[in-house]
Amino acid sequence: IVPPSVGEDESIYIEEGKDVTLTCNAKSNPQGQTTWYKDNTILTLQDHYQVYQTSETFQLSIKKVQKSDNGTYTCEVKSSCGDSSKDFHLIVEDKKPVFPKEAVIAAIVVVALTVLFGIVAQKEKIFKCFKKPSETAL
Repeated sequence: IVPPSVGEDESIYIEEGKDVTLTCNAKSNPQGQTTWYKDNTILTLQDHYQVYQTSETFQLSIKKVQKSDNGTYTCEVKSSCGDSSKDFHLIVEDKKPVFPKEAVIAAIVVVALTVLFGIVAQKEKIFKCFKKPSETAL
């Protein structure tokens, strides 16, 4: 007979829009019953929440995390030998802006080519400006 043990609390930082899985390893004999809470309220499994369970592992998967998913998730395991719980402090961070490198490189190439072709097309006028006055006399 072993009372449930689920481990230390965790803080998890996750970028908005990514997937996260909270894993609760609960070793107990007899096997315990698991309940997930969010901010001390029983978690209602919405569209982007999924629960997976094996004999000793209980997982809560959150798909495409949103700011509203911020909070403390608790995995509580109860068996006839006792109870144990583990808190996951989920901190959802702002989505990091994706810098469009390809678009910037393409824009630089277009601008450079435009300037180059402009210079080539206008080279006679441009070089006239740099000639000495004596060279322009007849």
